[in-house]
Amino acid sequence: MKSKLAILLATCLMAGAAVSCIDEKAIMDKISGLDDRITALEEQMRTANQNISGLQTITSALQKNVYVTSVTKTDDGYTIAFSDQTMAQLTNGKNGKDGEDGKD
Repeated sequence: MKSKLAILLATCLMAGAAVSCIDEKAIMDKISGLDDRITALEEQMRTANQNISGLQTITSALQKNVYVTSVTKTDDGYTIAFSDQTMAQLTNGKNGKDGEDGKD
């Protein structure tokens, strides 16, 4: 019985020592990196949602036979004004990596 208790105690001590060897800084760096990636994805999602909303406005205008009265270039895209006084905002995306001859 004492030998089983000694083996159990030794196993627990080795497990505790192994757990204490985990590099917490590396884990925290990975978490920070994931946070940065999530923030970037959230911003891309906001931009995509704005563009979808703009495209929905354009589609709705086309269905109602509304026409474009003006297109104004903005710092980050275009503002489109329609004959029914509605407007649509379209924003430019970020520069992507150039492809090579359609192979990628």
